[in-house]
Amino acid sequence: LKTFAGQAAIAVENVLLHRQAQRLSLTDPLTGLWNYRFMQTSLRREAERVRRYQRPSALLAIDLDRFKAVNDTYGHPVGDQVLVELSRRVTGQIREVDLAFRHGGEEFMVLLPETDAAGGAAVAERLGRAVADRPFKVSDGGSGLELNITVSVGIAVMGEHADTAAGALAAADEALYAAKAAGRDTWRIATS
Repeated sequence: LKTFAGQAAIAVENVLLHRQAQRLSLTDPLTGLWNYRFMQTSLRREAERVRRYQRPSALLAIDLDRFKAVNDTYGHPVGDQVLVELSRRVTGQIREVDLAFRHGGEEFMVLLPETDAAGGAAVAERLGRAVADRPFKVSDGGSGLELNITVSVGIAVMGEHADTAAGALAAADEALYAAKAAGRDTWRIATS
């Protein structure tokens, strides 16, 4: 019985370690959000679901406004704290079924299944307020700082603006640049 219990404990530990390794391979180590690799897989699956069931899904491209100035002024450790806090605020504004990804650098993506353009705009509006309405409290090693941060958001809808994962990414990115061109701290919906 002792031998069996020892082997069972090792087997359970191995399963837990495997799950942890799998989760780590799919998440961003800084923010804990899903990573680029998992985003690609998720978007392909969602595009197929949209095609099959003819139900829209919105994709939001989120970019921190003037983030380079944060890194240049306060250093990358402060910039990292801003990225971590942004990811907390993003996940606080989305449903459990929604997926938030770190696309790279200061750009994030949020996949909103069963969501049309109006629903995507409502989430983008909430996200923008959640970021801009409260300063980001960070530490620069000696003292605390409060930084006013804003985001620009581009919205694309699978089934409306694009039928593929790559098309949705391109449309959301184009809408993001339109939001930045409109003065930042705003959102735009893809036009094509």
